[in-house]
Amino acid sequence: MITWNIIEQIPKKNTVKTCEFVLSRFAAHFSKRDLVSINHEEILSFLVSLTRDNNQSTKRNRYSVLTSFYNFTINTVLPDLPNPCNTAIIKKVFRRPQPIQWQIVDKEIVDEIIFRKMNIRNRLMLEHMARGGMRIGKVLKLRPCYIQ
Repeated sequence: MITWNIIEQIPKKNTVKTCEFVLSRFAAHFSKRDLVSINHEEILSFLVSLTRDNNQSTKRNRYSVLTSFYNFTINTVLPDLPNPCNTAIIKKVFRRPQPIQWQIVDKEIVDEIIFRKMNIRNRLMLEHMARGGMRIGKVLKLRPCYIQ
């Protein structure tokens, strides 16, 4: 017999803030309207006005909140409601941003940066991060008793 351990996840503070922001603006904008009567063009104009001066990741985040709200409504209350956020135009406008391509630094430049440091502590920290592949959190947790 398979048993499921259902653990209710507690949302993070910023997630709650984002959802409250988007859904309160949505409720204010469409306060006297029924969800069924809102079409994709009105959703697009609402999202564009809401995210006018934001970067692409913020736009995508706010679009995701509204899409999740509609999906939740469809799954719980109105199963016949079409999701107006699932149109090709809206998906294209609010697509995920392109990932940032990091510039790889040559080994000689890394060596020069390390050996320019006058403070021995900083030099050792950079050595561990560059040569050992350690993250800054692990380097900061190192103690003298760990060295043999």
